[in-house]
Amino acid sequence: MSTPAFAPYADFSALFAEEGRRPFVFKCATDGVPAIVAVNPGCDGATVTLPADDCSATRTITLNIGVAVLDCTTLTLPSPSFAVLQ
Repeated sequence: MSTPAFAPYADFSALFAEEGRRPFVFKCATDGVPAIVAVNPGCDGATVTLPADDCSATRTITLNIGVAVLDCTTLTLPSPSFAVLQ
């Protein structure tokens, strides 16, 4: 299955990237189809608050390595982990 949000010409925006912290969360979107990618390569788990937008109520984890957990706009990323949300 193809995900339009991962096209090379997709819009890109960082949602979470803080100095001194390992998680990196970004959003890609093409033609109104968004995907959020979250990576935590660190040695510690992390919790990230995602923006509340028109998709936040229906957002689900579609790929999960490391058992990330999504609760509305709160994403919990164990160490290490990788998740794709759509």
